[in-house]
Amino acid sequence: RQAETVDDLRRESSAARFLLGFDRDAFRSRGAFARELAHRVRALVPCDVCVVEIVDEQGLDDAVGIGVATGAAQPRVVERASLPRLLEQHAAGHERLVQTLRLADGPPLGVLTCHRPTPFTGADRAMAEVIAAQAGAALAATAARRTSQSLLAELRDGGDPARALRLLRSCGWRGTGSAIPL
Repeated sequence: RQAETVDDLRRESSAARFLLGFDRDAFRSRGAFARELAHRVRALVPCDVCVVEIVDEQGLDDAVGIGVATGAAQPRVVERASLPRLLEQHAAGHERLVQTLRLADGPPLGVLTCHRPTPFTGADRAMAEVIAAQAGAALAATAARRTSQSLLAELRDGGDPARALRLLRSCGWRGTGSAIPL
């Protein structure tokens, strides 16, 4: 029983530090984040194949980053069209563990799917849930930073004061008068 407790503590510690080990470049694109996440998940949730699909802020119709880690191969970003063939080749008949990536009760930002021939344990499911929550928070923060940077660029470079005023008001600014804070 003591050995189980030590193993549980190690896994919880690894989960708590999960995102800290990510290379800064992993946050520059959804594909890079998906690839890195797929690679790192396999260290905490033992599986033969890990697929991470990161979606565009507009919705789930088109994944814009699909990271796949299989066997000993280096994780890679793949096109959606090649995913069914890849799963047939490496995960046919396997058990699946699916976890949605989201920030709290927000909209889905992606999906994490692990595949292996044996059933996943409760500890595996709990770990996947923790990882998904951290990944969702990281994706939401990255999207917010991208949005604020693009909004700032639009305000700075727009050249149309009326449009700038509409943008500021859409963000919650309730200034009075004709002055625009820039």
